[in-house]
Amino acid sequence: MEHFLEGKVDWDVNSLGITDEELQKKAVPRAFSPSASKASAACMARFALDRFVPRPFDPLSPADIGTIAHSIFEELFNEKSVNRTRKRGNELFKHVTQDALKNDELHKYFTENPDDQTLWRSLIIKACSGLFTIFNPSEVEVIGTEEKLYNVQLGGVDMIGYIDLLLEEDESLVIWDYKTGKYMPEASRFGDCEHDTQQRLYFAALICQGRNVSGANLAYTSEGKARKVNTDETKVADDVKHFAENYATLLQCQKQNSYPNKTGVLCGWCPYVKACPAAQMSVNVKYSRHALDESGDATGKAYNVDELF
Repeated sequence: MEHFLEGKVDWDVNSLGITDEELQKKAVPRAFSPSASKASAACMARFALDRFVPRPFDPLSPADIGTIAHSIFEELFNEKSVNRTRKRGNELFKHVTQDALKNDELHKYFTENPDDQTLWRSLIIKACSGLFTIFNPSEVEVIGTEEKLYNVQLGGVDMIGYIDLLLEEDESLVIWDYKTGKYMPEASRFGDCEHDTQQRLYFAALICQGRNVSGANLAYTSEGKARKVNTDETKVADDVKHFAENYATLLQCQKQNSYPNKTGVLCGWCPYVKACPAAQMSVNVKYSRHALDESGDATGKAYNVDELF
């Protein structure tokens, strides 16, 4: 990481500067997503680096596991309602994972790390296992899966995003978003949950498109839990305002070529922790994805690696 950044950035305890002109142009996206808004607010320096630093290949990362799980859900909900069964879900798990293994990089990884393939399958199953506890897929009216939001502005900012699942209920649209990680309540001592903010922005985008949308929900598929998102008009307006402010701040950072560091309790999980001057002064933590029980996850629960549901 340090070798890649050499000669490309000027980084001190306060902020990051990008010395490579072409990379500096990449630091700000033309269209802003809810996840980008959240990431930029968390740490501008990391956000800028994530725009151009190659991400290490890690099929066991939560993001990569979530991507596989989302593919399984997408294929399941694209089936006719009568076919959205547990049996079909298990068939799609095998199909999607087998298809993923055709990827040369993934094949090479598991050839070099054969024990990780069982763990990989276990983590995917854990991520998907609670879907049928949340609802019966064969009983819902599907309007769209992985629906792309584009050509819409929120607070004067071009927004982009994908709605995992769009259902029709009582002649109106309802947003569903899959979360394959730990269940998060609506609010905590840190403020409103970032998951809710994302869905309120999607809610606002659909309204801007003139569509009749009545609500949004979060499906925590690894835990079989779901909850409604508060789409009160004031809450939605506040999130749109902060979304626009975050983009304006990012543009100002690009103009000044100065992306502030923000340290906190999660610095040890940042891929740039060893290179960040501010983090080195505040933390001495190294995160390892291998801090898992060999039986499948951090709880020590073992999972059948052949059956999804």
